[in-house]
Amino acid sequence: MKIKQDGAYTSFVLDDNSDFYLTGYRILKKQENDGILPCWKVLLNGKIKLIYPIGERLLLTWAAKSWKSGEVQQYIGQVLSIICRLADTGFLSPEAVWPDVDHMYMDKSSGKVFLTVLPVIVKTDPQKHLDWLMALKKALLNLMEISPGKRDSQFREQTACIRRALSLNELLEGFNTSKASEDFSENSGMEDESFLESRRLCLVLQHSPRNFSIEITKDEFTIGKLKNSVDGWIDFTPTVSRLHCKITKRNGRFYIQDLGSANHTYVNGVMAVHMEPVEIKVNDNIRLAELDFKVQWS
Repeated sequence: MKIKQDGAYTSFVLDDNSDFYLTGYRILKKQENDGILPCWKVLLNGKIKLIYPIGERLLLTWAAKSWKSGEVQQYIGQVLSIICRLADTGFLSPEAVWPDVDHMYMDKSSGKVFLTVLPVIVKTDPQKHLDWLMALKKALLNLMEISPGKRDSQFREQTACIRRALSLNELLEGFNTSKASEDFSENSGMEDESFLESRRLCLVLQHSPRNFSIEITKDEFTIGKLKNSVDGWIDFTPTVSRLHCKITKRNGRFYIQDLGSANHTYVNGVMAVHMEPVEIKVNDNIRLAELDFKVQWS
């Protein structure tokens, strides 16, 4: 991937066009007011070029030079909150965020943080995820070190939290982002609780060159390869059973049941017992025969 920056734009040219994630690109278009830089796709000599306008925004490294103690927590919290919300969309993984402090910005007028997110296919790889996490931690520590408010005890506690985090969840749980989330959401158009309660789940196929997803549109939703007898039809593999599994929504929670499939249903690597419901949540991994899905919001 080739990266170029000038005063008005940052651009990324993909080495392989097949890495481009069209669904993710469309999702980004809907997230531009939630701390994600606008993204335009063009072709350059047959290669996909992603362009991000940055002319009206400050590099976060410049902004950090004037942060006071409380503002360090607020703005670092914004970074983490944006990554959290991105993951909650269900279509882009946290690793889609470019974890480089030179690609994090602040809007001059509103003071809102903006991150660079690449609409590319991210393959599940523990080592690559760890590398991404370490790069993110490095960026956050860099911002904190630049800040003039780095001498107080709270700063030292927050720095220690970042250093010891071994996963994204530990980083999110250990670093208090509640204040930043409240401040950021005032103008972000975030959904209210009733809307969140009404949202649907979606199973998004992983580790595959084809884009395929199953939106759960009913409170009882059957998945399999028997076209006229299921709600979610999988027609491209013989290993999925005719009536493979059922997803049920009860009291705002979702459960999956294996329907006696030949090649089984797995939730986060554990095989589901025939007809025994297992609760599933966003970001869970579901395997139907040899197909791996990620649970996402639709």
